[in-house]
Amino acid sequence: MESYVMPIKIAAIIFPFLALFLSLPILIHQYRKYGVFVRWYGVVIYSFIFYLLVAYFLVILPLPEMADVAKLTTPAYNLKLFTFVREFQHETVLVLSDPGTYLTALRQPVVIQPLFNVFLTVPFGVYLRYYFKRNLRQTVMLTFLLSLFFELTQLSGLYGIYPRPYRLFDVDDLLLNTIGGVAGYWLMPVLQRMFPREAAIRSLIESPERHRVTMLRRLVAFTSDAIIVSFLLDVLPKIISSLLGVFTLPVALAVYHIIVPKFLLQGQTLGKKLVNIRIVSEENGDVPLRSLIKRQLLLYGVIVPIIFYLLPNSLTATGVVPLDELDLYYFLILLFGGFAVLFALHVIWQSVFKKDRLIYEELSRTKQISTK
Repeated sequence: MESYVMPIKIAAIIFPFLALFLSLPILIHQYRKYGVFVRWYGVVIYSFIFYLLVAYFLVILPLPEMADVAKLTTPAYNLKLFTFVREFQHETVLVLSDPGTYLTALRQPVVIQPLFNVFLTVPFGVYLRYYFKRNLRQTVMLTFLLSLFFELTQLSGLYGIYPRPYRLFDVDDLLLNTIGGVAGYWLMPVLQRMFPREAAIRSLIESPERHRVTMLRRLVAFTSDAIIVSFLLDVLPKIISSLLGVFTLPVALAVYHIIVPKFLLQGQTLGKKLVNIRIVSEENGDVPLRSLIKRQLLLYGVIVPIIFYLLPNSLTATGVVPLDELDLYYFLILLFGGFAVLFALHVIWQSVFKKDRLIYEELSRTKQISTK
């Protein structure tokens, strides 16, 4: 039992970090597809990721010692189909006429192992039909491919890390895993009764909520833009950065946040385009160049530097954060602390002045609207 529980514990430890890493593409997908973040679909996606993580760890863990694997002489693969049936016939203690043997038989490896391989992919079939809208044929193919990935992982000795396989590549597992996926596919209508009705989810997607530019939607666009600008600066030819010197970052920000949205993308940066929002004037018209410049100067020339530069420097100056750990703190502040400050300012601004727009939008007479 410990061999099954331990992978689940490890997956539970790793999952929050993996979920954080995958949050941005998941949110981008939601806003591009629906124009709104559907919380239930978010739960489904994150649970799907957790399931795949658990399934993978159940396949590869526990990891043996390298020296122990090198000494193994057991077969690396089994290519004879229905070996599990023959092993059951030879090793089971089950006697159909004797109910006293039933419980003992269920505890035998010849029963537990095949059942495990079936149950391993039942959730996969449920997810494929419920969320990904795959038909039976596609479910069979995708479940088989998932099983093949697991088996090849084992056959390769964890991608060549081990000198030889430490678990058996078994064609029976391919069959049993595929059966599990099909079983999940057929079970989905029964399990769906526990989930929110599709009509309720659809009504949310089609509600006015999809046209709101929420703080979360802004955060996704802001973070995407920050990543894109950082990437562009990294690939910028050295001759250009050497000519611009200390003005490289200001020029890059001006081109990306002013020239691109005004003259190329109709009020959108690449990050805003990803989540279907755009900058407009307060009358919903195309944003004037003067207003756009004022808006971006207030945001990237005043607010962002105060939050994302002075705060890390203050941490360093006080000696609270060692220099070698500043990069980690800087990243966390950029992603969470900075936007939390903006959100707090927005709440105060709304409460005191009854304004829906952010401070720098109010001062520049601009706002953001949904394009989906």
